[in-house]
Amino acid sequence: MESGIIDFDHMADNYMNRETYQKLTVELEGMQVRKHDLSRQIGVAAAHGDLRENGEYHAAKEEQQKLLRRIGELEGRLKTAQFTEGLDIPKDKVYIGATVTFERVGDGGPTTYQLVGPSEADPGNGKLSVETPLARGLLGRGLAEEVVIQLPAGPATFKIISITR
Repeated sequence: MESGIIDFDHMADNYMNRETYQKLTVELEGMQVRKHDLSRQIGVAAAHGDLRENGEYHAAKEEQQKLLRRIGELEGRLKTAQFTEGLDIPKDKVYIGATVTFERVGDGGPTTYQLVGPSEADPGNGKLSVETPLARGLLGRGLAEEVVIQLPAGPATFKIISITR
């Protein structure tokens, strides 16, 4: 993908803003510290003898496996992160980073979401992942456009009221 240009076919790529990147970096650093603490705990527990009946050892090993899985996930996400700031995104179309207000035609008032990468999604706080069926249906659409989107509950028509960045 050419740097700075949004590729509509790759919206599921690992897009995030710099704030989310920083939060994930801090989380990873904390997990690295916890990993070292767990290694020490495992060593102490192993020194207690028979590992078959050593609950402390098995609990620490289980926690270590979960932690290592999360560390790997975070490292992968941070390594492949693409920042939404600075992307060459049309301002008159719905793309990642846009805040879009829309309404379900014939079914109520306006709804507003910012479209974000999956790692930033928080629908309760107005952040909708670009990987959701609703967001996928809105991507690339323009102001005042009506679009039929196939949702899990069936097709629905939405009208775009505003797009901001």
